[in-house]
Amino acid sequence: MSGDPGRRTRPLAGGCVWVFVGGVLLVVLGLFAAGVLLPRGLGRPAEPKSSVPDLTGAELARERLETAAGDGTLTDAEVDAATGSLPHRRESDAAAVRVVVTFPERPGDPGGCYRFVLPLPLSLDTRVEMPRRGEGCTGE
Repeated sequence: MSGDPGRRTRPLAGGCVWVFVGGVLLVVLGLFAAGVLLPRGLGRPAEPKSSVPDLTGAELARERLETAAGDGTLTDAEVDAATGSLPHRRESDAAAVRVVVTFPERPGDPGGCYRFVLPLPLSLDTRVEMPRRGEGCTGE
């Protein structure tokens, strides 16, 4: 009997296709959620908020002075910008420019006097020497 309702001639019934597609979508969404949400809660250390490392005031001033010296000159305005509102003085001779800065004491940032030495001639290759704290700071 050809009208037997128990035999199907189509490979898949329409309802089965939608169940299959729905199942695949659930698996894909589950994998996406696992890839996004799980790494945040697996006890990983928090990502740093900034790509800039924590620098002491003296290290930051040294980097700013190096950047300012890159164009071959070091103006008083550039020294003021590198040291901020901190007390400082500038000394120059034929061999180098010296900038002496006094930093306040803060938690995690040792204060004190630092003498930054920029050898002449100034250029993009200028590296600022930063002797130990207090070294060469007499005569303030």
